[in-house]
Amino acid sequence: MGSRMLRRWLLFPLKDVRPIKERQDVVDHFFRHPDMKELLETRLAQIGDLERIISKVAVGRVSPREVVQLKVALRAIEPIKEACMNSNEPSLCLIGEQLNACSRICERIEKEVNPDPPVLLNKGNVIASGVNEELDELRSIAFSGKDYLLQVQQRESEKQVFPV
Repeated sequence: MGSRMLRRWLLFPLKDVRPIKERQDVVDHFFRHPDMKELLETRLAQIGDLERIISKVAVGRVSPREVVQLKVALRAIEPIKEACMNSNEPSLCLIGEQLNACSRICERIEKEVNPDPPVLLNKGNVIASGVNEELDELRSIAFSGKDYLLQVQQRESEKQVFPV
């Protein structure tokens, strides 16, 4: 549980019996199903500070590494959703229904962003190979410039030896 949520719970405790009972039922469910509790703990740890990353995305200040962390976090949501939906606890089922793993966003990040990008965008090597043909060609020239120059040199020398 995040520190913000705990703080909110302490500052604004529940006063109605029904939500208190629902919380107790969820806690009881976790005691009766420790494997589910363990799964949720593991997956929630993978999510990290999703709220912070999303706020950075909203203002356009997200780093390439944070984009990859966003993918990792979103991938961790799907098993949580599935576990909640398959539980026989109504409160957990409701949580499962409300979770959105944003699979299209995950797929785009996985396809278009290098899995281990630099921290800063201006360092390059953020966009994966195969996403943009022109970028791939420019990257090839930039990173294998010597090979490119050797190919040009060989082509030109062949033209001189064997004039057309």
